[in-house]
Amino acid sequence: MSGSTPANRRLSRGGRLAFLKRSGLILGLFFLGCSTGPARAENAAIPYNTLAKALDDLSELKGKDRLIASLRLKPSSKAVAPTAVKADIRSAKGTIPVKLAPNGEILDFPLTPQLRSENPPVESNQPKGTLSLRVSVSIRYSGKLEESAAYYATGLDQLNSAIRHKMGLLSLAAPKLRTVVFEFESGEPAALALTTAKGTESITADSSGKIRVDFSRLRVKESRLTLPREPRNITVAK
Repeated sequence: MSGSTPANRRLSRGGRLAFLKRSGLILGLFFLGCSTGPARAENAAIPYNTLAKALDDLSELKGKDRLIASLRLKPSSKAVAPTAVKADIRSAKGTIPVKLAPNGEILDFPLTPQLRSENPPVESNQPKGTLSLRVSVSIRYSGKLEESAAYYATGLDQLNSAIRHKMGLLSLAAPKLRTVVFEFESGEPAALALTTAKGTESITADSSGKIRVDFSRLRVKESRLTLPREPRNITVAK
């Protein structure tokens, strides 16, 4: 399990999205394939401080009320259920189980000066190279099928603001996120009604169940979105 090897830091799309992976603010996928200690070297393991740094990055999003952030351990094989994954911090003072949600999200991870100083391996029960560490940020569903576009525009603004804060001057060359993606179950028909001053437009989901709304072309205070049902997730894109 290795959270940030040079190979995993290669630029994607000509380097335009690499900053998102490094910042830990958008979906970052890292294959966990290195061993960090002599014991159980055949199992996937990651340095404690790699996880701690990812969680530190996510903590910067606290106070962003429209955003939801998570860090998950995900099997690379669909044959392995997330519930089958276990992980432990192999500290010199003893083994500390890592609490995982049914979807693999890391919960209540212990962040202490002692563990940061020791930087022990966090070891899973899965073979080396078969897990990934996913850092994701999504927009919080408002709880209403019909909602002002301004609600979701605020989520976009909060995420873009967090990226600018994280990247500093480098953010000037980074692509601005402008699209909100409403995700529904694939194979089930779904269409969103977008109402503006010009009338109502229907936007249908693609084959994967995703409806994309480009907010850069909207006057958000004058626009409303009507969803067909509660989305399973709301993500962002350029």
